[in-house]
Amino acid sequence: MATYVEVTDTIKCQPTAPSHSVSNGKMEKKDKIPEALVKRHEARLARLEKQKEERENSTVKTESAEFFSKTFNAEKAVIEERLATAENVDKSSLNDFFDDLTELAQKLQKYVTDTSPFLPSYDIRNSQEQLSKLIKDINEKRDVLMPKKKFAFKARKRGEEQTIQLPRKIGTDDVDAAKPLNVMTANACGFSNRTAETLCLNAEEMHAKDVGLSNLTSCVVKLQGCPSALHISNITDCKIFCGPIPGSVFVDRCLNSTLVLACQQLRVHNTSDTRFYIHVTSRAIIEDTFTVSFAPFNWKYDGLEQDYERSGLDRSKNAWNDIDDFNWLAHNKRSPHWDLIPEADRVQKWDW
Repeated sequence: MATYVEVTDTIKCQPTAPSHSVSNGKMEKKDKIPEALVKRHEARLARLEKQKEERENSTVKTESAEFFSKTFNAEKAVIEERLATAENVDKSSLNDFFDDLTELAQKLQKYVTDTSPFLPSYDIRNSQEQLSKLIKDINEKRDVLMPKKKFAFKARKRGEEQTIQLPRKIGTDDVDAAKPLNVMTANACGFSNRTAETLCLNAEEMHAKDVGLSNLTSCVVKLQGCPSALHISNITDCKIFCGPIPGSVFVDRCLNSTLVLACQQLRVHNTSDTRFYIHVTSRAIIEDTFTVSFAPFNWKYDGLEQDYERSGLDRSKNAWNDIDDFNWLAHNKRSPHWDLIPEADRVQKWDW
């Protein structure tokens, strides 16, 4: 009888511990479920609030874009209408007329710049493209009605004059080959109207002379020496290398090319898709120029050190990455028309 009682007691006691454990587990689950529901509810509310803010921001942005578009198009139309009357303006008033148009275009450019932080990237890009075309149209109309004085290299010595033909624009449709636009004197040298050639001048040939390069296509030009100035016009798909220049380099209508040069001043006009490897001691200037990029001058040749000494250029001063865009008036934001060539993408060694 005693043994039975002990076994029975043991059997009765065994379920007690598991039953207590299960009970605690259920209580823990009951405690956790409300907390999970609260977190999920809070996350849902936060998501809804974020979606609401996004909808509101999208609405504000859309309204801003619509207002900007109306304002921009209205101002642009005013300039275009005035430009269309240019041929009816008295010649004595043309200069003021075009200055006023340019000022209006610059004000419109400032409006685009000031508004850009609140606009979609597409609207910014589209307005910049339209504005660039408008400025180009103004400049072209000015050139037609107020032709600039024909450029001429200044003669340093007396001598016979030679003439070369320099086309006005890239492309044969705009070229009047019968008219010599630029005049090069006997104290100047250069190349014109060449295609797919390697063209070279040495130090003796260029010393104290102006060099002119015009109407070149798919050419490689090597100017190893120290010319007094360099004038580049109507260049397509070319590579141009030049030693240190004590004066200026003028570039006009250059397309899809690479220019490697050192100078005191660089002025670039009407140029696109071109890479510049430069040493320039003052800020380079670009105007009506797009998709150009810059890197430090890195051409080496025998006699480079002597040419630097003759040129007088300060090798310690190089403003290769400080570009002034005359078509970009914002001072707190860099012009989108030019960029720096990433170091990994720069040509390290020039192969001929």
